[in-house]
Amino acid sequence: MTSMASTTWRMLSQRPKCEEPPRGLDALWHQAAGIAGRFSRSSGRFLRQADRIVAMETEFLHASDRRLRDAMAPLRDRFRLGRDTEEDRNLAFAIVREVAARAVGLRPYREQIAGAFSLEAGCVAEMATGEGKTLVATMPAVLAGWRGRGC
Repeated sequence: MTSMASTTWRMLSQRPKCEEPPRGLDALWHQAAGIAGRFSRSSGRFLRQADRIVAMETEFLHASDRRLRDAMAPLRDRFRLGRDTEEDRNLAFAIVREVAARAVGLRPYREQIAGAFSLEAGCVAEMATGEGKTLVATMPAVLAGWRGRGC
C-alpha cells in the first residue's frame, strides 16, 4: 500500500509538458477569436427555432397515434440516408415533443426545446436540477438513433 501511494504522489508531482504559448500575430489572432467567441450567442437562434416547434403544436395535438407513426416513417428514412434538412429536424422535434407528452405526460417547453437544439448542434447545455434534462435529451437522442449514431 505504501508503494502505491508513493507512486501516485510521484506521478502527481511531475509537471506536464506544455506547448509554448502563441506569440506575435498568432497570439493576437487567438485573443481576437476568444473575444469574438464570447460575444457570439447561439441561445437566441436556438430559442427562435424552439418557437417554431411550439407553433407546430396544433398540427399534432389532435393527431392519432397512427398518424404520428406514419409521419415519422419517412423522416426516419431520410435521417438514415443522411438526407435530412432543417425542416425535417423541426418536424422530428415536434413529433417527439408530442410523443413525450402522450407517453410520459410531460410536454417539453420552449427552453427545453432550445436546449435540445443546442445539444443537436454539438454545444454544451447547462441546466439546473429539476429543469428536465432527461426530457431535453430525448429529442437529439432520437435523431442520433435514426442516423445510426450513439448518444
